[in-house]
Amino acid sequence: MKMIRGEWRNIRHNRILLISVSVMILIPFLYAIFFLTSVWDPYGDTKELPVAVVNQDQAVKYQGKRFAVGEQLVSNLKKNHKLGWHFVSEKTAKKGLADHKYYTIVTIPKNFSKNATTVTSKHPKKMKLNYNTNDSLNYIAEVISEAGAKQLNTSVREAVTKAYALAMFKQIKTAGEGYDTAAKGAKKLKDGGVTLQSGLKTYTTGVHTLKNGTTELNTKVKAMPAGVKKLADGSSTLKSGLDTLNGSTGTLASGVNQLVDGSGKVTSGLQTMNGKTGTLVAGVNKLTNGSGQVTSGLNQLNGSTGTLASGVSQLTSGSKQVTSGSNQVTDGSKQVTTGLGKLNSNTGTLQTGVVKLADGSKAVQVGVTTYTNGVYQLATGLKTLNSKTGALSSGVTLLNTGSKSLESGVSKYTAGVSKANEGAQAVSSGASTLKSKTGDLSTGVGALAENTGTLNSKVGLLQAGSKQVTDGLNKLAVSATSAEAQQQIASLQTGMKSMEAALTALQTQLAAAKTASANSSQVNSLVSAMATNVNDLTSSSATTTSSSSSSANVTSQINAKIEALKDSQNLTDAQVKALEDSLASVGSSTATSNANTSSATNTAAATALKSNMDKLKAATASTQSSSTADPSQLLDSYKQLEAGVNALITNVNTMSGSLSKLASGSSEVSTGLTALQAGTTQLSTGLNALNSQVPDLVSGVNSLAAGSSKVANGTSALVSNSSDLNSGAATLTKGIGSLNSQVPTLTSAIMQLNNGGQKLNNNSADLVSGTTQVADGTAQLSAQVPTLVSGVQQLFAGSSAVTLGSGQVTTGLVTLDAQVPTLVSGVQKLASGSSQVTTGLTTLNGQVPALASGVAKLTSGSGQVTTGLVTLQGKVPTLVTGVQKLDSGAGQLNTGLQTLNSSTGTLVSGVQKLSDGADKLDNNSGKLLSGTNKIKNGNATLATSLQSGADTIKSTPLKNDNASMFAAPSKLTHTRYSYVPNYGHALAPYVLSLALYVGAVVFNFAYPIRRMADDDGSPTEWFLSKVTVGTVVAVAMAFVECIALLIAGLKPDHMVEYFVTAIMIALASMFIVMFLSMAFDNPGRFVAMVLLMLQLGGAGGTFPMEITNSFFNAIHPFLPLTYSVMAFRQAITSGWGNGTFASSIGVLALFMVLGLLLLWASMIVLHRLQMQRPADELEEIQAKHAEK
Repeated sequence: MKMIRGEWRNIRHNRILLISVSVMILIPFLYAIFFLTSVWDPYGDTKELPVAVVNQDQAVKYQGKRFAVGEQLVSNLKKNHKLGWHFVSEKTAKKGLADHKYYTIVTIPKNFSKNATTVTSKHPKKMKLNYNTNDSLNYIAEVISEAGAKQLNTSVREAVTKAYALAMFKQIKTAGEGYDTAAKGAKKLKDGGVTLQSGLKTYTTGVHTLKNGTTELNTKVKAMPAGVKKLADGSSTLKSGLDTLNGSTGTLASGVNQLVDGSGKVTSGLQTMNGKTGTLVAGVNKLTNGSGQVTSGLNQLNGSTGTLASGVSQLTSGSKQVTSGSNQVTDGSKQVTTGLGKLNSNTGTLQTGVVKLADGSKAVQVGVTTYTNGVYQLATGLKTLNSKTGALSSGVTLLNTGSKSLESGVSKYTAGVSKANEGAQAVSSGASTLKSKTGDLSTGVGALAENTGTLNSKVGLLQAGSKQVTDGLNKLAVSATSAEAQQQIASLQTGMKSMEAALTALQTQLAAAKTASANSSQVNSLVSAMATNVNDLTSSSATTTSSSSSSANVTSQINAKIEALKDSQNLTDAQVKALEDSLASVGSSTATSNANTSSATNTAAATALKSNMDKLKAATASTQSSSTADPSQLLDSYKQLEAGVNALITNVNTMSGSLSKLASGSSEVSTGLTALQAGTTQLSTGLNALNSQVPDLVSGVNSLAAGSSKVANGTSALVSNSSDLNSGAATLTKGIGSLNSQVPTLTSAIMQLNNGGQKLNNNSADLVSGTTQVADGTAQLSAQVPTLVSGVQQLFAGSSAVTLGSGQVTTGLVTLDAQVPTLVSGVQKLASGSSQVTTGLTTLNGQVPALASGVAKLTSGSGQVTTGLVTLQGKVPTLVTGVQKLDSGAGQLNTGLQTLNSSTGTLVSGVQKLSDGADKLDNNSGKLLSGTNKIKNGNATLATSLQSGADTIKSTPLKNDNASMFAAPSKLTHTRYSYVPNYGHALAPYVLSLALYVGAVVFNFAYPIRRMADDDGSPTEWFLSKVTVGTVVAVAMAFVECIALLIAGLKPDHMVEYFVTAIMIALASMFIVMFLSMAFDNPGRFVAMVLLMLQLGGAGGTFPMEITNSFFNAIHPFLPLTYSVMAFRQAITSGWGNGTFASSIGVLALFMVLGLLLLWASMIVLHRLQMQRPADELEEIQAKHAEK
């Protein structure tokens, strides 16, 4: 203990040593605080690290939108404060990097956005983001810049990927919608295919039946001219109707002109009214605002009249008290004098205020007069306007009703024009067909005339066959009722029923098609010819049963020709009868040539029948293939055919009896042959005359075709203008309807305006009266003020005249008090009248927008009406011209149809064409059904597949979150096992340990470690004295360093462990360095420095040992700082565990004990070797320093 006290005594008494020890205690603190504060949070201030950004990117168009990745990147960087971004030009950036102003340059090239759009192209290009660094300027800055650039590149990748994903999603959604639409369409196709297949089955059945029916029809058809006759009758009716329509166009044009003129005047008036609504709105607003201000001022004035009346009353009462107490005035003259002085000082203010009040009341009176004059004018104008609303409402109602009637009439007219156009087109087509058929008429009539001469020469031959005719007729009567004939009739009826079913199905399938008038007209004519040929065929079939009936066939053909000549030549019934009788008489002479004549007749009938069938086939095929064909016409023709066939069946049943009668009459033929020969002579003459008239007929047909074409063109022009006419009429009706719906609002607003104006006008008299009373009261008040002032001045001048002055004051105040109620009443009336004015004007102002809106809508609707009427007026001349053309064309049409009525024979050739076409249709029905079945199955598969694809796309989520997932599929989640706030906390364990070791080294450099405080002390005492000082200094270093860093901002998780670790590393370092210094002196201190350098790299205080040199990894477990660093890390930021802390403290304790043992052993050796320093060495050194 003696040496321990001696050691401390030497330190206390040696000032230099004491100062050195004290300073050395601060060395670890200074080392740690300066180093840690310099790097406390370098990454937290990276926003101060200057980085230049050069944006050279040029925006491009991508999928119709502007795409500028560079601009977006710069915009995001301006919101990013992780680095100090500076947005400069390329030249400025390069200069800044060379001048050490910027650590890094980030360059966005000009093709940055363009390359981003190549992601889906055949050769996509990378988006290059360039950055330049000056590594020698600061390597850590370069590392930070690299990390920032990589993060920037990652954000660009995410943004571009997200944009691309969104674009792809949009396309996928569009494709999905297309698949869905296609699936629905395919389903409709499938359903349509089923319907088509069903219809085609019915159609093919009908076609087969049609084929059978037309085959029979081809052999039995006869002419049926009844349809053409109906057409001619209808044309006459059409002509009559168009004549009536043409006669009414003048009235229509005149009415439209009058309507346009009236609508123009209405529109002009409404535009004038609409132009004044702005002035009316502004004026009413100003009037309302001004009235509100007047009312507010009068209300304030009215609110102050009570105070004025109360004050005057109090003043009057006080004056009376002064008068009654005048005997006491003498005693209190001093007080009165003082009070009158104050009163006198305020009389000037009172007089000024009363004058201002009088002036203000006069100004109010003038303003109210002006205001009431304006209200009177407004009320008068509103009354006049209100009186006109009834007429306006009535006129608009009539206009609305008329426009609706006009719209309905125009709609009916345009519908009629459309139907007339369809009829005109049909007539034109029929006329063209007729024109094309008249070319051979002249030749046919000439040939007929020539054949008539031949017929006349053959009449003699007919007499010889008359008996054969009679025999043939008897046989024909028998065959007409035979089983074979009845079977053919039943087959014909079955075919007609099948044909009806097929035509009905065809009408259902082609319901949307339009009428093909030319084909339907031709089919009617051909079917008429069919009926004639059926009769011929019936006669012919009967003829074929007997070789002796050829003359009857020839006779029937000649009779048919005679019937045709009857209409064209206007022959009388007697002439026709004579011709037929003559032919009948000729029949008896043809018996000898039965076989040849029968063959010729059959050949002629077959040729005519084939020609008719060819024409009917072409017409029917055209009708079925045309998308605009109307099967209803064919169905009508079928019904006519059916009627003819039924009539045929009936005629066949009755023919038996007729043939018997014919046979009985054939015996009379011979006698009539002579008359026939004379008749044929007349026939030849008539045919020659007919042949001369054929050119006129052809010319008439040509005129008919030209006229019908003009009619068709005229009606087409009318139809093309129908939409404009309908649109104008609809616009007119809509505008007038809108106008009519606003009239009640307009009328109500005008009525309210009128009522408000009348109220304002009625209250004007009260307002003027109130302001007059106010003006009179204020004038009287102003007149009395001088008296008051004079009395007060007299009172103030001589208190001896108090009684007299008080009387005058009392008199003046009584007068003033008497006038105050009048003033108050006038102000109240003025305020009440002004309030009513303001209320009325507010109501008026609230209705003005409705008035202005109604007038504007009225003006707009009237303008639309006028526009529509002008459009209608412009179309009327076209309408009149079209009707005139239509009427003219209908006349020509009627003339042509009358001519056509006698020319229906050309239909027969179409029957053969119909039969051939039916054969082809029936032969291809199987292919049609097979193809339809494939279409149905394919559409079903297509619909299912498309719907499946559409459902898959719909069920796939394609939203912004999914695009974000494409752009950034992974998310980095950081879970901290332990938390290190900043770089200072991370380096603190290393720096604290290193600072305490450095402190121990510096202490042992300066402290005389080998000097003994007592030369007679033992080695153990010497050891204890040195260890005591070293322990105190080490513990002091640890406490000072730890406390200072706590003050600097270090926040350990475990405070006790923090201090324990600092004390243990300080003691271990102190004893190790003391041993080296004691045992080896200065070389030992050098070894301590070497040990310090080894621990700089081997303690693992900065970088992980796994990435450190193998040499340092080899010495790492044997260094004291290794364990102090681990213990400090657990104490400051946790994460290492209490076991690691305990083991580290244990190892440090082991180093400390080892250092103590080695120190003790070395001191024993040194003491034996007498290598210690004497106790008075320090005193000698101090004495030398003192001498110097």
